[in-house]
Amino acid sequence: MEDIIHFKKISIFGVGLIGGAIGMAVRRLGIADCVTGIGRSRERLETARTIGALDDYTTDIAAGASDCDLFIFCLPVQKIIEHLPLVARAVKPGCIVTDVGSTKKTIIDAAASLFGRDKSFVGAHPMTGSDKSGCANAPQVVFNGVTCFVTVTHDTNYEAVAKVTLFWKALGMICVLINPLRHDEYTALVSHLPHITAVALVNTVASCPEDLNFIRQISGRGFKDTTRIAMGDIMMWLDICQENGDNIIRYIDQLIGEMEKLKTSLQSKNLAAVQNFLERAKAFREKFD
Repeated sequence: MEDIIHFKKISIFGVGLIGGAIGMAVRRLGIADCVTGIGRSRERLETARTIGALDDYTTDIAAGASDCDLFIFCLPVQKIIEHLPLVARAVKPGCIVTDVGSTKKTIIDAAASLFGRDKSFVGAHPMTGSDKSGCANAPQVVFNGVTCFVTVTHDTNYEAVAKVTLFWKALGMICVLINPLRHDEYTALVSHLPHITAVALVNTVASCPEDLNFIRQISGRGFKDTTRIAMGDIMMWLDICQENGDNIIRYIDQLIGEMEKLKTSLQSKNLAAVQNFLERAKAFREKFD
């Protein structure tokens, strides 16, 4: 790949699924001379180095942040907010700090008073992942051709935005510049609502009093494919529900409205309405392939 951007040192705080995948991609593509992992568990950090995600690691957050050119938070949103002040103090002038958080407004608001022109924060969200967790599953994560949101506000340092955008592009991602509020609205619709819906579907099936082995036997690929995402990291999704609950509720209400339309059509045996319901969905979904 063309060398469109390069850093002397990138530090990744949280080398799990996404952090590990970023480290592996950066080292494979030669985007940095050194990739340093930061975390609490030396055992997990050593595992990340073993799979090729890191050059070195430390459990000292300030030390890991002190001499990097790009610092990437790969933590749940509340953990990012908790550690922002420490990292803001530790990074050197000229360093760019970014993140991969699933919601953006609260992070951007928290960072606003901590970073200035000499130390820039640019929020980002690569729309990728897996229903698995941990750096051992990092090779499953795909960046190429996937959207990455990069947030901008009236206080944004656009030179830093350009560098963060080039970083994600170097990984093969398609970058979309967006206001944090709009980001949270869109991700609630196309990411958070599908996950919550899958969880609700699993819980509905789980309420069946029939023997579990029988339910497993009769469940086809439709159920398994539709609900695979329900196996995602619970703590991450608790964090998302806390941060983006209002937007999720709004779209849950819209989903319930759609289900009520179908319910009414079924109750009245209005097959024409049911057919229209199915056809509208089919026609729209086909536009994604």
